[in-house]
Amino acid sequence: MGLGAAAANTGVSFGPLEIEVVAVEDSSIAPSLLRAVSRPQDRGCVKLLDFVIASIEPSGSILIHEVDQDELMLADLEPYALGILSEDDLCELLNYLPSGSVAMVLVFEVLWSKDLADRLALEGSALVASVRVPSVTVVPDVLQR
Repeated sequence: MGLGAAAANTGVSFGPLEIEVVAVEDSSIAPSLLRAVSRPQDRGCVKLLDFVIASIEPSGSILIHEVDQDELMLADLEPYALGILSEDDLCELLNYLPSGSVAMVLVFEVLWSKDLADRLALEGSALVASVRVPSVTVVPDVLQR
């Protein structure tokens, strides 16, 4: 994925980045969902870098929808690096969704781990793996025990 190169080209130093791909019903995102996206940013856990709404056409091509900036402002969302995701990044991220799908793609800088990443770099160490498992995958298995 070319995101690293795009991030490097901004001239800004970022902490670890997290990308979330959320399947949604249509390209108009409910204000309540936008507010839910803004809460971790309000708490200082993350910084929203990019926000894209895209759909997969029946032909397989990706259509990027214009994000209503007024709706983002009402939810107190201001992406700091709009455009950091390239079209190639989006193709790779949306590759698993069926045609006709609509997705909200969010890129966050994970602020709570930025200090750790900086310290690791200073010490000559590096984070070599990070795995996030959606709770919908884990919780049913745990509850069945």
